[in-house]
Amino acid sequence: MAGDRAGSAQAGAANPGIGSTISVPRFIILTLSHSLSLGFFLAILDSSIVATSLYAIAVEFREIETINWVPLAYTLSYLSCAVLFARISDVIGRRPAYMAAHVIFIAFSFACARSANLPQLIAFRALQGVGGSGVYSLSMILMPEVAPFKYQKFMIGFIGTCIAVAGVLGPLLGGVITEYKTWRWVFWINGPIGGTSALLFYFSWPPPSQLPPFRKRGWSNVDYLGSFLLVATAVLIVFPFQNSGSRANNWGHADFIAPLVMGVVCLITLLLWQVYIARYRPRMAAAIPMELLCNRVYLATVLNTVLLGFPYLLSVYVFPIRFQIVNGKTPLQAGVLLLPMLGATALGSTIGGVLNGRQNRLAETLGAAAILMLIGCALETTAGYGAAIEAKVLGFEALIGFGFGLSAAASTMVANVESTVKEHATAQGIVAQVRVLGGSIGIAASSAILGTKLDARLRGVVDPGQLAHSARGISDLSPEQQLAVREVYTDALWEDMVVCSALSALALLKSNKPRKMSSSSTAAAKRLAGKTILITGASSGIGRSTAFEFARAQPNDLRLILTARRVEALREIAAEIKESVGEGVKVLPVQLDVSKAEEVRGFVEGLGEEWRGVDVLVNNAKVAQAPNIAEEDISVMFNTNVTGLINMTQAILPIFLARPDGGRGDIINIGSIAGREPYAGGSIYCATKAAVRAFTDSLRKELIASRVRVMEIDPGQVETEFSVVRFYGDKAKADAVYAGCDPLTPDDIAEVVVFVASRRENVVVADTLVFPSHQAGAGVLYRKPT
Repeated sequence: MAGDRAGSAQAGAANPGIGSTISVPRFIILTLSHSLSLGFFLAILDSSIVATSLYAIAVEFREIETINWVPLAYTLSYLSCAVLFARISDVIGRRPAYMAAHVIFIAFSFACARSANLPQLIAFRALQGVGGSGVYSLSMILMPEVAPFKYQKFMIGFIGTCIAVAGVLGPLLGGVITEYKTWRWVFWINGPIGGTSALLFYFSWPPPSQLPPFRKRGWSNVDYLGSFLLVATAVLIVFPFQNSGSRANNWGHADFIAPLVMGVVCLITLLLWQVYIARYRPRMAAAIPMELLCNRVYLATVLNTVLLGFPYLLSVYVFPIRFQIVNGKTPLQAGVLLLPMLGATALGSTIGGVLNGRQNRLAETLGAAAILMLIGCALETTAGYGAAIEAKVLGFEALIGFGFGLSAAASTMVANVESTVKEHATAQGIVAQVRVLGGSIGIAASSAILGTKLDARLRGVVDPGQLAHSARGISDLSPEQQLAVREVYTDALWEDMVVCSALSALALLKSNKPRKMSSSSTAAAKRLAGKTILITGASSGIGRSTAFEFARAQPNDLRLILTARRVEALREIAAEIKESVGEGVKVLPVQLDVSKAEEVRGFVEGLGEEWRGVDVLVNNAKVAQAPNIAEEDISVMFNTNVTGLINMTQAILPIFLARPDGGRGDIINIGSIAGREPYAGGSIYCATKAAVRAFTDSLRKELIASRVRVMEIDPGQVETEFSVVRFYGDKAKADAVYAGCDPLTPDDIAEVVVFVASRRENVVVADTLVFPSHQAGAGVLYRKPT
């Protein structure tokens, strides 16, 4: 519950009392950001770097039919374990979990480089993917957690850029390494790069006093069954497609149908289990939060992402092998020939971010992405049998890449818009994971199509071993054999692209389904339309969350006046709201100290005509302090919590009462359970909140003849930076407040604020007490043993 005074920076970092914030020094942020960026980039890079090395690996191990298990082993464990790693970090802490992920990733990268045969390489790639999933998911979580709010708006664009650049550099770098060294160096280089990332992270990790509040969970809160079902679903669905390439006409056999059916059963069980957790085990950290599963817009975007991930990752792996086997190119040349597609991906990602930077065009962007990929895949079916590479093939590749880039940017932004702040990392992670899942199925399906054709049409013409034994592709074969191989690979590509076209068309249908990227209640949105909302203490905590919640509830016609002492933080919030919902919400950030009556009066009198008609006042500014309160802090607490609230109410009330028919407007005071039940150690704060409660009750009675609604919301245990400030920066004491508990978040209170403000005019939700499920009073809490 940090408010105006909690945003001031008068005290030093060593003793951040009232008026300070918990912040990380800039040089530490920069070092930490570089280490996280490097790890994030490396984890993504390794999912595509082997694309141009696969044929060289197949030649060395003399095995081409199962070579696609090398990328699949990594991507499957990479997508399956990301959520589990994130949940484990909630138990053991972010730093130990991130370091453990690096150790696993580097250790099994070295093991891959030392592999003596293909089965070993596949097994080590799977274990390497476990580490990669941890590096990826924890980087996604840590980047917004440790960065100041003013940098967080750049995170989405940065994530999209990393994905695009890694996609461009991966196959090209793999080709260069394989051409001039050996494919084993594709894995050896992870040692120095990953080691640099880990060391930078380890030594730049800030002390606890400089970190935002973090509450560890118990091992019993980890969703083990959900994580297992997630892994089983991914593996069992992908396995039969990849395995079916080993022999012809395998689609109707038990070893194809059985695992596929079991995978679907695991998926259904996973969804039912998540519903059970949401209803009966709310404290458990679900593998997939139900809030996201119930969001139609987010769910449609996830499906769109799966469908478009299929043709993209399939293309990244299919074309380099085709260039080497059919066209006789080297790994380096194959990587260069992939650049039109990969460069277009980076360009599409950038343009997608620009298109949606000022206005929400996410549905249109996803639709355009699907159309471009549909056209590109359909045109690739015209590729010929010749040994020379056709220019049109590279051009059509670029269409596929550009469409995918648009999709990657738009889906990442949808994940941000359609999730609450606390679910941002999970929402982003799921989108990234299903993209990899779609691609993994694409690689497996392509392998199945090619394997079936190789077995059916080259038997007796070309021994598959001949392709795996020759480092020069098909140049050692007779002309008749070369033509037969080209025909098979071209026909397989045609079939691949037909499937990809169909899936892109389906993605187009899903992208056009939700035209409005908002999940707000229609009735609430109508009641809030055209209103002006004034929120004090809006720079952080409940005030900040309330601003975002109002914007989400009515994204098309709303005005927000945000006040606090930290005007820079308010400007950043205004910019982020604009990026999230577009031009429909106008935001006026104002620097204001509510404890000064003259400053408040001047602020209200100076409001322009557009902003003067305030409809809702949310009095949120507050501060608190623990025992042994400094004398000057006592005055600050009363001036902000009581006098400031009265100042603002008296300044705005004439605007409400001047309206016809008895006046109209809402006064919503954010109180506290402390105003109802004083507790030891909070005497001054409890006194201020009791005063707020008495003032609210009295004012409601005084205005009973008007249509001005006076309401109070009293939160119980809420976790914000407020607790750290309360104990003068002693984070250990602040953490002890929440030990063994699952407290409310600022978003929870913000939802209640918007709910009471959007009721029918004759409905007054006068007095609301909000507890987490483990709390029954100010001092009555159940703390789970740790």
